[in-house]
Amino acid sequence: MARPRPLDLLPVIVLLAGAAWLLGGGPHARTGFPLDDAWIHRVYARSFAHLQGFAYNPGQQESGATSPLWAVVSAPAHALQFAGDDAVVVAVKAIGLLAALAALLALAALTRALTGSRAAGIVAACVLAADPRLAFAALSGMEAPLTLALWLGGTAALTTGRRTAGLLLLGLGVTARPEMAVAAPLIAFPVLVLGWVDRGGRRRFARDLGLALLPAALWALFCLVATGRPLPATFYVKSAGFGLGPEQLRLAWELLAQNGPLTASALLIGAAALAALLARRRSRAGDVAGLSLLLAPVAYLLAVVAGRQIGLSGYYWTRWADPPALALTAAAGAGFGAAIARVPGLLPDRRRTTGLVLGGVLLCSALAGCLGAWGERRSRLESDGAAIARMNIQPAQWLRSVTPPDAVVGVNDAGALRYFSDRRVLDLIGLNLHGRAFGRTTLNELYQRMDWIAVFPATWSATNLMDGFEERRVYTIPLAEYTVCDCPNQTTLVIGEKRRER
Repeated sequence: MARPRPLDLLPVIVLLAGAAWLLGGGPHARTGFPLDDAWIHRVYARSFAHLQGFAYNPGQQESGATSPLWAVVSAPAHALQFAGDDAVVVAVKAIGLLAALAALLALAALTRALTGSRAAGIVAACVLAADPRLAFAALSGMEAPLTLALWLGGTAALTTGRRTAGLLLLGLGVTARPEMAVAAPLIAFPVLVLGWVDRGGRRRFARDLGLALLPAALWALFCLVATGRPLPATFYVKSAGFGLGPEQLRLAWELLAQNGPLTASALLIGAAALAALLARRRSRAGDVAGLSLLLAPVAYLLAVVAGRQIGLSGYYWTRWADPPALALTAAAGAGFGAAIARVPGLLPDRRRTTGLVLGGVLLCSALAGCLGAWGERRSRLESDGAAIARMNIQPAQWLRSVTPPDAVVGVNDAGALRYFSDRRVLDLIGLNLHGRAFGRTTLNELYQRMDWIAVFPATWSATNLMDGFEERRVYTIPLAEYTVCDCPNQTTLVIGEKRRER
């Protein structure tokens, strides 16, 4: 193994410097999360840390964790619970940064394996580290960096002949983000087939296939036992069929470069450079890398825009596109790195310096929007965190202060309200209440169980849910300050107590 050199740390420095810049945006950037979904992860991670499995409420196993692996990986952060919730948040952000660093190291190793150039690996990792979406995701309390680390790590392992490790990492990726069920087979299946042809037939194929499927199979088994359905409740509640047309294709194109350091054109140039390198190599390692970095992100992204409602107006929407967009940034980085590394072999000695300078200028021009993108992400990390604190955390803390410990609360957003109130919470949407998700429990039955509600009244305007509750507290936020998403219905939250019969 080659000894690390100081220059190898450059991508690490870029990422950590960028993360420090984002954290400097304000107190909510440092001790908050930009999505309530991050607090849902904390609910499940806290339960797992306390050896209660994936319990949402005590004794209530649920399949609401869309990334069960992230809940498990980040569960150790709750060992710091004695020091307060801020300490847990800081620990979760640190774990997210470690996952992002693992993704950088995997990309550097992958690019080095493809090009034979250490410099190419450093350039590729620096391009990915310069993408503010990676640092933002690492600090968001969400699972995108873990997904990317498993994706790139699995690909790097497969391209360097570590078949078992590669298949296992890709299999774990499906439990980090369910859309990896689209990307992982594109990468792993050719490897499985070639292993069958080359090395021992059906037994080898069955063993490798079982290894790749094991993580997802275990999670499906848990879901089946806990809820009676093999997929998470979120799939059944949020899935909206599959439709891919011109509007979805336009949306996918815009998502590629939104908030990133590269324009969509620069992404294509870098990806084309990588494709040219892989075409010249004509090796199995190159085929795996091409499937992983060029084809799989496109399939993943199209599955996202075609399979769910998504927009461009906030991290609530764009987070789903982060893993494939970051994978394509990795592909472009590998392409730029390969192109720069090849300059000395393509040009006469007297022109090498000129070629390297021109390559550097091209790369810098491709990163021209980098500073603006980092500034935008810094502002959003703070404003999104402030919105969640105001509309989710503060109501939960108020509920904890005024309600008895055995109170039952019906909610829309089910993360911070469960985590901070420490009360039994009924998720009226059903993401964390499978009886509601699968139609086994009616809204009226839930009404009978609730003592309090903390809901967005606009969501329930077509029902009489609010009629039986006396308004006790109202939280509002100007729409311009609710930067989580363009969601006018979520700018007013009402806490109500059930009226007592006289």
